[in-house]
Amino acid sequence: MNLEQWVQNNRDDLNQEKPNSSAIKELLSVAEREITDAKSVSSSEGKLTHAYAACLSIARSSLAVCGFRIRSGSKSHHYKSIASLQYTISLSPEEVREIQNYRQARHQSIYDFASVVSESKADCALETAEMLLVRYRDWIKANHPEFA
Repeated sequence: MNLEQWVQNNRDDLNQEKPNSSAIKELLSVAEREITDAKSVSSSEGKLTHAYAACLSIARSSLAVCGFRIRSGSKSHHYKSIASLQYTISLSPEEVREIQNYRQARHQSIYDFASVVSESKADCALETAEMLLVRYRDWIKANHPEFA
């Protein structure tokens, strides 16, 4: 499946929008801030939450570059934003699954159980967010230099 097919399959949850350079840069700025914040918190839950927020912001920025936004209030908007990374910046299904696992762990730590996130899982989430930021920057330079 490619981006166009993914968009067609998810058209009820997407708005098509002209890419906006300032909005794209703002989403990238949020991702950078969340990575910085992930490095400064003492709890593993906080680290994972910030690292996941960075991944989500990168996913939203990638979609924005491609001219789309997940509709506000759309069911599973986090899930679909992360899933789009396979079709925007070409993450592998395994890489997307890993970020989806962080999404689920974040949800559990906020809504269900305290202390469900191990330090090693939080560290992996931060490494993933940092890797994703590098991949995003490489992708945007190669494919959309007007937004780099």
